[in-house]
Amino acid sequence: ISLLAHRIMQLEPDMVILLCGINDLLAAINRYDYLHYRNDAEPFSLRTGLKMLVTEFQIPRRLFWLLKNVKVTSNQDVMEGVPLESDFERKVAVCNAMPLADGEPRLDLESYKKNLITIVGMARAHRVQLILMTQPDSWETTDGKLKNKHWTLCLSGKRYTQTQMSKASGQYNEMMRQIAREFRMPIFD
Repeated sequence: ISLLAHRIMQLEPDMVILLCGINDLLAAINRYDYLHYRNDAEPFSLRTGLKMLVTEFQIPRRLFWLLKNVKVTSNQDVMEGVPLESDFERKVAVCNAMPLADGEPRLDLESYKKNLITIVGMARAHRVQLILMTQPDSWETTDGKLKNKHWTLCLSGKRYTQTQMSKASGQYNEMMRQIAREFRMPIFD
């Protein structure tokens, strides 16, 4: 919402297309709380000063990343890393080794609904055409190649089944459909 309000709307776009909230689903599973932002930043100390020096300036930053990429990475690094090359096989292997979750994925549909309503209001206030779009998922595919690429089934150290994640994303899609009906918004479904 902040990006839309502070960066996009000032450009006076004619149209904004909003894809259904897979990021919201993943944030909910990871227990992100939109209303109570946690600031886990370390207080300033010699350590944080050195960390800033190493990561914020060009030459030390390049040396830092060079040395960081030499070390052996943990499973968490594998799951959270943004690679330059595809490493889905490694992520899937880490994911498959995780224990199955003993319950359904946590959803936060109420926050998602409020966020959608806020975005609708923002678009209308700026006279921007907003188009909503549901997110198809491939979690329950029968395609063997695609089925072995689902590393996003694993969150917060637990592995969810393809059926659980498909059902969860379906609920976010349904919330988007509900908002589209309620506010008479165009939706690609």
